[in-house]
Amino acid sequence: MERKDCFEHGIKINQDGNGSFEGYASVFGNFDRVNEAVVNGAFKNLDAFLKDGFAAIGHDWSGLPIATITEAKQNDTGLYIKAEFHSTREAQDARTVIHERL
Repeated sequence: MERKDCFEHGIKINQDGNGSFEGYASVFGNFDRVNEAVVNGAFKNLDAFLKDGFAAIGHDWSGLPIATITEAKQNDTGLYIKAEFHSTREAQDARTVIHERL
């Protein structure tokens, strides 16, 4: 079973303003915490994702989102996104951690 860290797949962070990031939110063939793997073709309705989707810390939908998704596309590697961080303290703390991990 292969596990991949999203940081291995070209996450880029922009520090201007509230900050933004781009990179792979999901990589095909990567097994997650519950041993499920996403397969090519999994992301069919990206229009709905762009309209209602958001970035959250640890997939915690009960907490405040940390970023708004501004672009999303599926390619042969996985789901590539661009997102803009919110100005909240939690979002800016997440931005700092992502920047430091890179």
